[in-house]
Amino acid sequence: FLELEPHVFSDLDMHTMLYQANMKLFAANGVHEACQAAVEIIQTHTGYDRVMTYMFHEDKHGEVIAEERRDGVETYRGMHFPAIDIPDQARALFIRNVYTHIPDVTYNEVPLAPESCPVSGDNPDMSLVCARACSPGHLIYLSNMGVSSTFVLALIVNGELWGLIVCH
Repeated sequence: FLELEPHVFSDLDMHTMLYQANMKLFAANGVHEACQAAVEIIQTHTGYDRVMTYMFHEDKHGEVIAEERRDGVETYRGMHFPAIDIPDQARALFIRNVYTHIPDVTYNEVPLAPESCPVSGDNPDMSLVCARACSPGHLIYLSNMGVSSTFVLALIVNGELWGLIVCH
């Protein structure tokens, strides 16, 4: 199977962003300051309206511990969200595939062609595919939040999902 998606030209200077991120993260005093530095850099260079660090607690609920947002965008910093917001299946996927990107939550699905392998007849494992369809429930959730595009990066510590950097 071959995954295809259109190439979009960008003014994002990856080298500069990574250099700035490295310098700020190296100078950070603790986890919260490092998370704040990361969201500031990502928001500046990507233009998302809101970038936040979402940390998981032992009971699996999430807390927004760092945030950078455009003027006029409501803050989520300090808010807690129930564990059910990110189901166990999604958490397990983040361990295997550390990012997800939905450029447009109003997209129209494109069917897989062929639906199964012509040689073996097996259905493909789509868990590591970046341009795969998203759960309709998740798209509704995002739309209800007023989100039109999202990028999520998993933060993994010692093989465990520690949190997420979420861009809206």
